Amino acid sequence: MGRLLLLLTLGLVLIAAEPPEAAPGQIELHGTLRSIGGEAGRFWARLLAPDKAYGGHRMLQLVYEPPRPESLAGTILVDCPYVLLDRQLNLVAWNGRQGLSQVTPRGDGYHVVREVTEGEGVAAQAVGRESDLPGPRAWDLRLAPLLVAMQWRAEGAASRRCVDFFGPLPPATVSWQGTAVSLAGSPCTVEPGRDGRLRRLLDAHGAVLIAVEDAATP
Repeated sequence: MGRLLLLLTLGLVLIAAEPPEAAPGQIELHGTLRSIGGEAGRFWARLLAPDKAYGGHRMLQLVYEPPRPESLAGTILVDCPYVLLDRQLNLVAWNGRQGLSQVTPRGDGYHVVREVTEGEGVAAQAVGRESDLPGPRAWDLRLAPLLVAMQWRAEGAASRRCVDFFGPLPPATVSWQGTAVSLAGSPCTVEPGRDGRLRRLLDAHGAVLIAVEDAATP
């Protein structure tokens, strides 16, 4: 009997430790977003439902104000990438469309291409600097406020590993318990809407990281 209770207890712990998934249907948000290292600006995001064509992953269509190159060690990002996410919103791949910056899965990590400008004046040209980034799948640190908005629920708690794929910041963690959020070690607060979903995420100084003006899930 003791062994059975132990197994049941371990089973419950494992279930509780399972990372939460975002709502399975299409999610569409728009409003204002200040990504980590970026300026506040308007954004529109549509997270599509899991698709067999993408191995069961989810396509995030995004239009936003990307982080400034100076906050990304010179990396240039476009303002309308296609981003492939898994069911926990970990990054699977980043398609910069007309830009050179890309992320693709490779082995037990990622292959990253960062678009930077070399040379000056008429000699300036865009080049792609390539590197491999080992480690498990993770959230994109710069998009963390948006990802929190997509996954946060008033009754939930979670912890996600984050990586600065195109910049110099070290890996960090985003976690939340109720309305209290820790974003890379900085305390933040969620202001929920009447539907129990995130409407605003405020940093410790009251500055708005993301404000969702509309949220629709079929």
